[in-house]
Amino acid sequence: MSDNIIFYGRVEEKAVKKLLYQGTLKGALGLLLLPYSFILGALLIGWGFLPYNRLKALSNAPPTLHLTSEALTYLEGKKKISFPLQEIKNVRYDQEKIFVELSCKTIPLPPFFSFKTFQELQGVLDSNENND
Repeated sequence: MSDNIIFYGRVEEKAVKKLLYQGTLKGALGLLLLPYSFILGALLIGWGFLPYNRLKALSNAPPTLHLTSEALTYLEGKKKISFPLQEIKNVRYDQEKIFVELSCKTIPLPPFFSFKTFQELQGVLDSNENND
């Protein structure tokens, strides 16, 4: 296997619409409650902005999967999760998420990677197993 293979994630348009719709509803509810309870209204408006801020951060620095000869690493902003290759039993794709099955547990990755990315990742992992 080559030294480092990087798979770039992206946020699906369907997910963007869903998150922005939820944020708008929370913000609108906060706006309606603002005259009656300033603190509750302001909290709901702030809570409504969280999905937009997360999408903005993801568009500036998209999540990635780094595959090296030692580990599969998920990076999203400051979040970093590494899976040693010898611990990975299986990788599967279900309901728009990649699941990494380790010897002790199964860990779902956030839904930023396409089925095509999953197929490429699985192909590289399978060829790596055959080479060992």
